[in-house]
Amino acid sequence: MHPADEAARLAVELAGAQRLALGTMGLAGVYGPVPSDIAQQTIRAALDVGITLFDTAPLYGNGIAERLLGAELAGQDAAVVTKFGLAAGRDGMLFRDSRPASVRRSVETSLRRLRRDRIDILLQHRPDPAVGEEEVAGMLQRLVEEGKAAQVGLSGSSLTRAVAMGAMAPIRVVQNEFSAASEILPRETPADFSAAGLMLMAHSPLARGLLARTQPRLFPVGDHRATMRSLDQAGQIALLARAALRFSDFATLSDPRVAIRWVLDQGAAVVAVIGARSPAQVRGLMHE
Repeated sequence: MHPADEAARLAVELAGAQRLALGTMGLAGVYGPVPSDIAQQTIRAALDVGITLFDTAPLYGNGIAERLLGAELAGQDAAVVTKFGLAAGRDGMLFRDSRPASVRRSVETSLRRLRRDRIDILLQHRPDPAVGEEEVAGMLQRLVEEGKAAQVGLSGSSLTRAVAMGAMAPIRVVQNEFSAASEILPRETPADFSAAGLMLMAHSPLARGLLARTQPRLFPVGDHRATMRSLDQAGQIALLARAALRFSDFATLSDPRVAIRWVLDQGAAVVAVIGARSPAQVRGLMHE
């Protein structure tokens, strides 16, 4: 089978024909508090509309999101993506740690939180410059051989790095931020990932919520987006302008399904990771 066809097959196998996944970072309070009952209902709503792939990480709420999925997906026919190698210290500062022993501890902890024997897709959350790529690749290979992970891949990775790592481990999935507002480099398009046999999980297909509206917005205190320089007023204007170049009718962006459909239309091996934080948002983000 051609690598692009194999990547497309994997996308449908894991995310279904609609190729949507529910991301859980927002459910862990990163964009402001979400009551636990609403978080639970949001996951159930995703299951009700046919979403079969759920994305999480130990970093999201220091394990809160993984525990939430573990409780809500018990007995459900659903796949889970989780990660390793990025954590927050007691001071809240992020640090990277992909040393083999740390990876193993992270994976074992994730399995307990998720109440699973195997992770469907395990991703290195971010590259770790202190650990050699061969060492990371070797650890990924061993986790697949041991049955701890069915598929492995990378998050926040260039295509060049993914291909190089793929020569040392069975890298099948890359998760990057991608939306109609993204800068698309000539050699980093979804088609290029697909041609390399890689399924692309596009997180933030609405540019962290910006593409559900046509004007810049003000994020409240306690919302991580308020601290992101790329989402200050000037950054938002630039993102919206870039998105406008890709739509003949920019006003249609008031319907977030348009932006999600645009992402999915970039290739059959693309999965859109939607960041809904309520049951109503799940239903509103479903593409036609």
